Amino acid sequence: MKQVQAVPEAIEALLAEGFWPRDNGAAQLQNLNSLVSPEAVRAFAPEEARLFLYPPPFITVRDEMAHNRFWSDPRSASSEIDPDRTLIIGDFGLGSDAPIALDYSRHSETPSVIRLRWGPDGNHWVEVAPDVRTFVAYLKA
Repeated sequence: MKQVQAVPEAIEALLAEGFWPRDNGAAQLQNLNSLVSPEAVRAFAPEEARLFLYPPPFITVRDEMAHNRFWSDPRSASSEIDPDRTLIIGDFGLGSDAPIALDYSRHSETPSVIRLRWGPDGNHWVEVAPDVRTFVAYLKA
């Protein structure tokens, strides 16, 4: 299997301009000041208002499964994704158990962006954007 690209070009550009956090210290500042407006977040996640972007290196769901019990819980809906081809890039803020990820399962070069959406009939992974460039457009709106 081809190795997934750890940081897509569009995210590299955000890292270079200082928009996307490069390290844990910069990421933690998002708890004080969100990098993305609530309106921009609601454009792709209507029930959410905050976004927390993780710094690279992004890790796969499979790697998270090794040390985070959430991923073995049915509420994670991990059976709906390919854990080896899904990279976690963020969530919806403090205490969030609703991750945002790059999904390389359909396109090894151009991942879609997905999120875990919690619902009364169970949790499911839904597409946020068909590619990273579209997701970046949401972030910068």
